[in-house]
Amino acid sequence: MNIATGCVLLGASTVIVLPLVLAVFLGWVPPLPQRDAGSPRLLASVVAAGHTAVVVEAVPHLAGVNGKVITVASSAAVMLSVVALVLGIAYDRASPRGRRGGEPAVRRP
Repeated sequence: MNIATGCVLLGASTVIVLPLVLAVFLGWVPPLPQRDAGSPRLLASVVAAGHTAVVVEAVPHLAGVNGKVITVASSAAVMLSVVALVLGIAYDRASPRGRRGGEPAVRRP
C-alpha cells in the first residue's frame, strides 16, 4: 500500500470511529440491537482499543521509520489487540445472555 492510500484510509477510519467513541464516553447511548446488552462505554472501549492498535501499527509504516521502531510498534499493537479482546469478552460477559449461556435474563412461567 502506498503512503497516500494508507493516510486516506487511516484518516477516514479515524473520522468515522473517533467521534462515535467520544460521544459514547460523554454519555450518548447508541441504539444497540439488544437492549439487555452490556455497558455502551465498555463497548466503546473495545472499539477505541482496536482502533488505537490499528493506528499504532500503521503510523510507523507510513512514516517510513527504521526496523526497531516498527518492531516496538507492532508489539504494542498486539498488546492493544489483546486488551480489545479482553474488553470484548468482558462486554459479552456483562450482558445477561453472556452470563447464562444464551438463556433469557428473566424466566417466564
